[in-house]
Amino acid sequence: MQKGYILIALILLGFASANFYEIDKEFTSSTFDGRALNSWKLAGFQNSITNNCGGVSVVGGPNVVATGSMSKNFTTDFDLTSINISFDLYLFDQWLSGWEGGRDQNTLFKVFVNNQQVHQLGSDYTRQIHQKSSNICGQPDPDRLTHVSVSVPVTGRSFNVTLQANIASNNPSVASWGIRNFYILSSYGADNSKVVASELSNDNAFDVTSWTSTFQNAVTSCPNKIVGGFNVAGPGSYAVRKLSNLPPHSFLTISINAFFVDSIDSNDSIIFYVDGKIVHEETRQFFLASKNICGAGWNDNVNNKFVFLIPHFAPTAEFKIYINTDQAAGDESFGFRDLQVSADSPCPIIYEGANQQGRAFSFCGDIPDLKKIGWTKPIKGIYVPEGYAIKVYVDSNFQGKRFKVSKSNFNLTGKEYKLVNRAFNIDVNEQKLRRNE
Repeated sequence: MQKGYILIALILLGFASANFYEIDKEFTSSTFDGRALNSWKLAGFQNSITNNCGGVSVVGGPNVVATGSMSKNFTTDFDLTSINISFDLYLFDQWLSGWEGGRDQNTLFKVFVNNQQVHQLGSDYTRQIHQKSSNICGQPDPDRLTHVSVSVPVTGRSFNVTLQANIASNNPSVASWGIRNFYILSSYGADNSKVVASELSNDNAFDVTSWTSTFQNAVTSCPNKIVGGFNVAGPGSYAVRKLSNLPPHSFLTISINAFFVDSIDSNDSIIFYVDGKIVHEETRQFFLASKNICGAGWNDNVNNKFVFLIPHFAPTAEFKIYINTDQAAGDESFGFRDLQVSADSPCPIIYEGANQQGRAFSFCGDIPDLKKIGWTKPIKGIYVPEGYAIKVYVDSNFQGKRFKVSKSNFNLTGKEYKLVNRAFNIDVNEQKLRRNE
């Protein structure tokens, strides 16, 4: 029999392990057209429905949609407890959210799940954070590219998601919005995640020493203790929490309790970063809050729990909170408490370098041909979650002798190095093998 590439099979041993089930994945190709939205109900969209912006296709955008919405029903074959919706969000051209100076406080982008609002964001193209952005397409004005990650409790087996914008001009050649890289994930199976940080929850042991900030980690009350807050954390302020020695993982789940203090309105926002990339951006409007809790005499939006689900592989992480307000901290400020970070490893992970260094890739289900995603270097390490095993077959069609990988190995050598690499269609020549054996 002619030998083919060794095949690999993933089997579950003994018990269910946590997994992230991909309910939906859309608008991720570099190019797509309006046919990609056949399953969506659109309102306010014009012309071709999509744009080419910065060399990639975007749903919506200039000359396509200003005030408008896109809505879709989703169904699963298992009972849900929560979902995470994430996507890249583009705010093109002359967005002008805010309260005074002729701005329209209703110029906002919103997300609804089952007709309940779960997210909102505005922007002001005259503000520094928008002006510092590049022009991507449309008018010569700068365009903002940000990211949304919303975790929402959902029960049953079906739900609806609606993305909607209200723009005062309602002229998509003046201001518009677009999205791409749209995902919906749901946890499925037992939770085997590991909590790697849990802090700022007990007022009697409110330890901020792991943080660095531009406001010297000042603590205020609202009414419980918060990091930042009134007269402390104003425009351009930020706080950073670095994590190290993380266990092997493919996702980080970050939850935090956010406090929008005083006259924050729709042209202000709080931006959350992980390793320098935006993972979520959000605003709250003071006039929608019920009462004044702390700070000055404005109403405050307090106890807003945000949960972010982030693909992540590295053994270190940097979590940053940036305060994008435009008035002094005595008028607009932000604070936070109740941070928890969990590392979740539902799938095997392969590493380009030994000891979890270099490029990493997490896979569940069918094993990909790594060359098709641009991975050509040998695999030097592999993480196998507890309860899983990987069967490597010598012949094609899952035939012949087999080799089982049931434990993680972050420094592959010898026969295991050879078999694992061939299973992923990575050629390792004899010289490399001798050096590793």
